[in-house]
Amino acid sequence: MSLSKNSKLLMSFLIDKKCISNIHHKKQTAKTKHILKTLYEEVKLADKYINSHILKLGPAKFFKLQISKISNVSQIPKPKMFNADSFPTEIRKHIDETALYDLSYTFSLLDREIKVHFIVE
Repeated sequence: MSLSKNSKLLMSFLIDKKCISNIHHKKQTAKTKHILKTLYEEVKLADKYINSHILKLGPAKFFKLQISKISNVSQIPKPKMFNADSFPTEIRKHIDETALYDLSYTFSLLDREIKVHFIVE
C-alpha cells in the first residue's frame, strides 16, 4: 500500500510548514506497508460494523449530534488524554482563529460512552 497523491501532498505541506521534520520521513518498508494495510482493514471493518448498527437502530438511536457555535477560543474543546501543546503552535493558532462550530457526536460502543468533536471553519 502506497501513500495516495493527496497524502503525499499533505505530507509535503506539513514538511514545508515545519510541522514535521523531513528527517523523520523515511521510505516505506514492507513492515510499514503491512501496518498501513492492517490499519486500513480495521477501519473498513469498523465502518461496516457501525453502518450495520445504524441500519438496525437508525441514526437517531445510534448517535447524538450536538452542534455548538464557537464565539471565543475558550469554547473550543481541548483533549483530555494528551497535552494540546503536542500540536504545533501554527496549527493551534489556525484552529483558534478560524473555528466556527463544534460538531459533537456522542455514542455508546462496547459499554463505553464516546464523544468525538469535529471543529469546523
